[in-house]
Amino acid sequence: MTGFNLLTEDWIPVQKQGQFETISLKSLLCNDEDWQICLSRDDMEMAALQLIVCIVQVIFMPDDKYDLLDAYEKTMSEADYEKGIVSFMEWFDLLHPKYPFMQCADVKAKDANSKGQTPKNWTSFQKLFIGLPEISSSSPSSKAFFNTAYEINNAFYGEIAIAIFQQATNGFSLGGAQFAVGLKGSMPSTTLIQATNLRKTIWANVINKDYFHQNTSLLDGNKNNNPSWVVLPSFDKSSPENAQSIGLLRGLFWQPAKIKLFVDDDHILSGFLTEPGMSYFEGFWKHPHTPIDEIAFKENKSSKKPFLSLRRDYPVWTEMLSYFYTKSPGQEGASRAVVVSHYEQTIGRGKSINLVVGGYVKGGSQESIAARKHELYGISSGWENQIAEINLLISYGLDAQKALDYAIYSFGKELNEIRTIRNKEQESNLIKKLKEQTKKNYFAGSEPVFHSIMRRLDVSEISKYKNYFVQLAMGTFDTTFLPYEHDPKLLKAVVAGRRTLTRNLAKIGDNN
Repeated sequence: MTGFNLLTEDWIPVQKQGQFETISLKSLLCNDEDWQICLSRDDMEMAALQLIVCIVQVIFMPDDKYDLLDAYEKTMSEADYEKGIVSFMEWFDLLHPKYPFMQCADVKAKDANSKGQTPKNWTSFQKLFIGLPEISSSSPSSKAFFNTAYEINNAFYGEIAIAIFQQATNGFSLGGAQFAVGLKGSMPSTTLIQATNLRKTIWANVINKDYFHQNTSLLDGNKNNNPSWVVLPSFDKSSPENAQSIGLLRGLFWQPAKIKLFVDDDHILSGFLTEPGMSYFEGFWKHPHTPIDEIAFKENKSSKKPFLSLRRDYPVWTEMLSYFYTKSPGQEGASRAVVVSHYEQTIGRGKSINLVVGGYVKGGSQESIAARKHELYGISSGWENQIAEINLLISYGLDAQKALDYAIYSFGKELNEIRTIRNKEQESNLIKKLKEQTKKNYFAGSEPVFHSIMRRLDVSEISKYKNYFVQLAMGTFDTTFLPYEHDPKLLKAVVAGRRTLTRNLAKIGDNN
């Protein structure tokens, strides 16, 4: 195959009423079918959605909200599509000889002198699929959760394009300290709107030019808007690229690493080639799809990344305010992404919202993940004015978890598992482990509880939902301490803990 262009090929995996097919971007935008993206993993589905949104954003950006609403309601004509892609054709070809999409054409195979020999700088493309084992890795942990390192031995070109984009935009380093991460740092969260079908979903996430000009500097005329595979990022530490000079197209498709897909002598795509080297930039680039801490963004300190990431120890719903709402000036914490603010003022004005939140949770090292998370939250019309109610709902859930901590403290106090040393209380290993376990179990159970609440949310009676979290906390305590109740020596401590739990759960919401 001499080329694979994302603007002309069938590469978007979709399903409609249980029927699976692969369609082109042209078919998607020029037809109003009930298509939905369909891949084997939710993170790859979100990556595919974000990739399509970014392509449409830079090629077919509406001038104003009226053009946007028109594009949302009506399908594009094939003539307009063909006209729009003309000047972008070279930049979105995965196998282009000079400008391969999100790759570096200058990367060469090293020490592969004989036919069939694997180059030394070859890596299995499986490494692009975040969370899968890396065939070329010698680390046992890279294969720990798989029967074999060869879980995937081939992939469609469209999936490879999605994986390259995801790795560069929302993933982590391709090889430790010698490779850079993307403009948002390692493993940032992403938020996107979901509409009734895929075509409308795309337009719900496309931001019009007027809004960009009024609320950001991303379209200012002095920006470098060449893709990073046409004009490479700076790989010279002494002359980093300034993030404020990066234009919209360059930033949305930023590739921090030098990589190139490798097609072997049998014309089979078997992996990709890498060239070590850190790309350097200074400052922060305001990505429109990720919640951001505006204070940290303006302070511009490299030690404090402003982009919101998912937390290992807390579920997604605990950060809901950062996904849906914007902090007041001077308030600490992340505010919603530009795409959500734009939706509220254009297509979503007076309507309900369905927000997809996704991302990876960091593991113990730079290149490991502890989990991937992908959630859909829906709020009915009027959501933009419900910040106080949502905040109260979140506080119910978090306060119930804190009540569990107090209960375990009482349990430990009764057993003398909490001692005072030098006027400071110290918990035994047993109490620490019990707290960790109950917190983990409570938060695991809280996800379906929170989604259940959101499906029937009545903000006028928000307090009634407190009992959902109270029951979850009581059930979590009983499950954890059931084995201890059979020991007469421990039963008294369990009773003390349950009494403390009941007392603190009854207080939830008293100060609101």
